[in-house]
Amino acid sequence: MKRLAGEFGATAIIGPAEREATLAAALEAEKARIPLASLIAPEALLRPVRKWVFSTAHPVSLAVGRVFSHVSLRGFRRIAILASGKALGREGREILSGLAPDRGLSILLNERFSEKEHNFLPFLQKSHLRGAQAFLHWSNGASRLALARARLALDIRIPIYLSTVVSKSYELEGRGRAVEGLMFPVPRVFAAELLTENTPGREQIQKFRSDFRRRFGQLPDGLAGYAADAFRIIGKTLAGSPRRGLVRRRIETMGTYQGLTGIFRITPSDHNGLNPHSLVLVKIKEGKWALAETKK
Repeated sequence: MKRLAGEFGATAIIGPAEREATLAAALEAEKARIPLASLIAPEALLRPVRKWVFSTAHPVSLAVGRVFSHVSLRGFRRIAILASGKALGREGREILSGLAPDRGLSILLNERFSEKEHNFLPFLQKSHLRGAQAFLHWSNGASRLALARARLALDIRIPIYLSTVVSKSYELEGRGRAVEGLMFPVPRVFAAELLTENTPGREQIQKFRSDFRRRFGQLPDGLAGYAADAFRIIGKTLAGSPRRGLVRRRIETMGTYQGLTGIFRITPSDHNGLNPHSLVLVKIKEGKWALAETKK
């Protein structure tokens, strides 16, 4: 950050896409007074608003809101929460716990697990015995598959919701009956084939995916969409010979912007501007992704 802002004289910076690196970069962006468009959106990055820091990614609060909306639509009122002890899990658990009462949801289990945990049977058993109607698991990595296999072993039909899946490293494809029915939010670019015809920006997303595959030989994931939106938003501010302060002000005042990730409404009090429905809620059905049903 210091080299880009000082030695290279950048007008704006895009990235990083890792939590601790982003928080460190944000501190330097504020010191150097240079616009930073992060590709990850921890709540600590966006609240309170930092004058020089923006994000084109989905904050955890939006993913929680998307999941809770579906839980409520299905008529569930009693939930179980299990999160990892890492930063993502801690943040997810805090937001899940904080927002649940406002949604009329009772938490019957609220626990965290260590990264060395491999046995998820006790968590599921306790949730089942206490009468939980939905199980919310907030973590990345292999714990998701281990949880799914534990549910299959116990033959418990409790619906499982996972945290946001942004890239192909989710370790769930081709895992058979264990993962059947798992639900999780994903960015629109990552679930383009599931978008309905009336989804705003659908044609733009399809073109981006086609161009991306032609150039790189693979389809883009959600992170590629975050990066493309960051480039496009900053690109709209670079007319003339803009200074860093002008770029920042132009981003804050550009109004509604239809991006690949969703509709951005960035303002001086909101440096992200996305809403929960910019995420697609996916369900694994017969081994493939499908839109999660909204009926009870």
